[in-house]
Amino acid sequence: MSIPFTFRQLEAFIAVSRAGSITGAADDLLSSPSAVSAAITELERGLGVTLFERKRSKGVLLTTHGEHLKTFASTLLEGAAAAASAVAETDQEIQGTIRLGSYSSLSATLLPILLAEFSRDHPQVLFELPGGNQDELRQMLDKGEIDVALTYNRFLTPDVNFRRIQRRHPYVLLARDHPRAGQSSVTLAELQDENFILLDLYPSRENTLSWFEEANIRPRIKWVTKEAALARGLVGRGLGYTILLQPYGHNYTVDGSEVVPLPLEPRPSPIDVFVVWRTLPSGEPLRIRKFVDHISASTEHFPEMTKGGEVRDG
Repeated sequence: MSIPFTFRQLEAFIAVSRAGSITGAADDLLSSPSAVSAAITELERGLGVTLFERKRSKGVLLTTHGEHLKTFASTLLEGAAAAASAVAETDQEIQGTIRLGSYSSLSATLLPILLAEFSRDHPQVLFELPGGNQDELRQMLDKGEIDVALTYNRFLTPDVNFRRIQRRHPYVLLARDHPRAGQSSVTLAELQDENFILLDLYPSRENTLSWFEEANIRPRIKWVTKEAALARGLVGRGLGYTILLQPYGHNYTVDGSEVVPLPLEPRPSPIDVFVVWRTLPSGEPLRIRKFVDHISASTEHFPEMTKGGEVRDG
């Protein structure tokens, strides 16, 4: 049986399905719209089906046949990329691109440490660093848009591997001139009558509210934001207190206000940080395996680190 398509046609197909337009796909592929359109036309002709519904106002939409092909096409392209990398990496000089997705509040505290040392050892590896919340990272991983994810919650599905790399404990952030800023710790009961600044990201929001439930305290939510830097800034200006997980290397906000982190007592339930990567039929490329191993070996450099031990690997 002859194969009625080429990998280049599949690349064009995946690019169009992600971009939602021929022009957008051409930009992503550094190609011309006419070349991308021709590749799609040839692919449809070879398969004998229509893969996209063309709408002038909405670009292109996948048909039922297109949706069905997308899953298989992604797997084929990933397998081909893995095979090419395996051949290129036979001399152990790894190369290629690692698409590393990270939960937004983890990026600033973990990625610089992880990437600096790995890039020195493996200068031929390129990185793409998309960010997102928990749901967005899960979707990107499922669609094959990222290779590895750093996230607070693991994805317990059969097609992924995970390692727990860090345990973080929540802390309260107060303004420097707050009456309780000089204490060694603070309880939520001591702050229950003050304005609370809620970080509204999934799963940060859910985790934060669960800690209040554990303490049987109802927070007086005055400010809601999706930006940790803004939450810190509001605290620095004396507009309330917040609860965060990510450590910072300094106690100053962007505008120069001073803040004070205090541990919570009693200590709430901790949150684990995981590295998660997909299981491919052809196995993980060497660069992915080496990067995951590097993350595990680098845990002693992570701020506020408690080593994990939970592993599902292969």
